Amino acid sequence: MTNLLRRYIYPFFFGALLTVAIVGYTTLTYRLNPKLLIIIVVGVAALALLLSNDKSRWILFCLGTFSVAFGYRSIHVGNATYLVPFEIIVFGLWIVLLLLPNKKNHISMPGMLVLVAIWCLIYGFANVLMGIPLDSIAAWTLPLLLGIPVFGVIRRLIADKNRLETINLIFLAVAAFMSVCEIIEFYFPGISAHFPWFFTSSILNTQEGFVRGTFSFWGYPAGAAVIVFGVLIAYDNILRSKENLLRLMSIAILVLGIVAVYVSGTRSAWLGLALAIILLSLSSKLKGIIPLSVLLAASTILPPVFFARADTLVTALNGAIVDTSLLQRSDRWTWGINAIISNPLLGVGYGHWLTHNIFLEIGSTIGVIPAIAFLVFIIQLVIRIARVALNGSTPDARRYGWLFLAIGITWIVQLNVETIFQTPPLAVAFWPILAISWYLPDLFPNSVKKDSLLSPTGSFHDHNINTNL
Repeated sequence: MTNLLRRYIYPFFFGALLTVAIVGYTTLTYRLNPKLLIIIVVGVAALALLLSNDKSRWILFCLGTFSVAFGYRSIHVGNATYLVPFEIIVFGLWIVLLLLPNKKNHISMPGMLVLVAIWCLIYGFANVLMGIPLDSIAAWTLPLLLGIPVFGVIRRLIADKNRLETINLIFLAVAAFMSVCEIIEFYFPGISAHFPWFFTSSILNTQEGFVRGTFSFWGYPAGAAVIVFGVLIAYDNILRSKENLLRLMSIAILVLGIVAVYVSGTRSAWLGLALAIILLSLSSKLKGIIPLSVLLAASTILPPVFFARADTLVTALNGAIVDTSLLQRSDRWTWGINAIISNPLLGVGYGHWLTHNIFLEIGSTIGVIPAIAFLVFIIQLVIRIARVALNGSTPDARRYGWLFLAIGITWIVQLNVETIFQTPPLAVAFWPILAISWYLPDLFPNSVKKDSLLSPTGSFHDHNINTNL
């Protein structure tokens, strides 16, 4: 923990302070556009790190991962197409790593994901030839295609447990930063009003009377799903870490994160977090009983309006949908199913409703074949994580297997109700988690028992292809 702070967190903190000082001084002295100046300073620094050495590229990737906390702040390359910082960094890293000689140039990639990417490229190119605006194609396609470079970069840069722990620390920092920002915006509007360039609004009212935060600094309340990742990492540290400092820090982040997720009013984040915490607690056996009991006891003091909003999920499952948000999703899902039925092979093309379900979204837009391929990829991914969690022969392997299996619950929920891979701020948070989860067996070599039903020699085989990266 101390080494990680000294090598990564402290340099980042002081580097950020230096950047703020340079931008502030130059802006006040020469009256330059601060946004443009920040882009120039950050761009030059990123390019220097990118073209330096492996350690510098790793630092750049870490900085890019932390940029997830800033949400929708981006560079527009079209009316509908925009790139957030993480996308630019990952595409740059991917290109540089492709050109560098390395013994890991031959990397095993998830074949179903590669199939989805190839289909997207062919379909998009064909639509360009038919006169469909490139902007519409790129806006929908780029966040989905981002998975390929993310997988390639993570496989090259995260090769051991230490770097995995560093990424976990960064997601903790992301959760802490976003939680503090949302708590300030929601509970202290007088403070957020002094920063109109960062906060734009504070609350929303729901039909049930629940007052929720807007996450305006990030973009919209769905950002609570990103905080959930950090909350689960914090909870895992509380249960399993042996470092007291890390556990204390994790307790603070857990409390802040739960408050922020609560005020987001995002029911999918509530559901995913609750299920994931239960799974992590049960996997820890006796160690998990006390913290789970504390959290369950704390939930009983929540106001009735929380339970009224949560109850809408139960009534919806029983067929009684009265909430307009759920009604809208139901309408979009129905539309997506009908679109697939009407044109299963090629879908109905770009520019329609986002269906808030990745499988229906892919199927209704570009056809059922890539939708099925993406579903198979998700199934493979869950099995790979479960293999490590259930049959890992080392404590570290089992620990991270259970952690990412719990995180997997949250992104499975989100994939079915949000526009994850058509919204860049969400895509850049989810792709690294999925990629790390896929490569868990490689981060803990020889850690899975060979006689397991979930082993590579069992009845299920990973449909990987070797892609020359």
